[in-house]
Amino acid sequence: MDVQPPKPPHLHDQCRYRAFLLDADGNVVRTEHLFAETDEAALTLASELIDGHAVEVWDGLRFLEHFDALAGPAC
Repeated sequence: MDVQPPKPPHLHDQCRYRAFLLDADGNVVRTEHLFAETDEAALTLASELIDGHAVEVWDGLRFLEHFDALAGPAC
């Protein structure tokens, strides 16, 4: 039996979530990679980035949440 060691994870595998910080006009000011294993963990990390900017959280092409600049998740 030939056993291969596990391949090292790539950054893309570890970081599938991204937070986009938006200005008042909705333009992206910067992006942050979120190192999280679940949607809930990614949303928690993203909520900590709210500081004068709105934040959108994406998992690849899948939109997760929009946080307003001064409030929590948009309802």
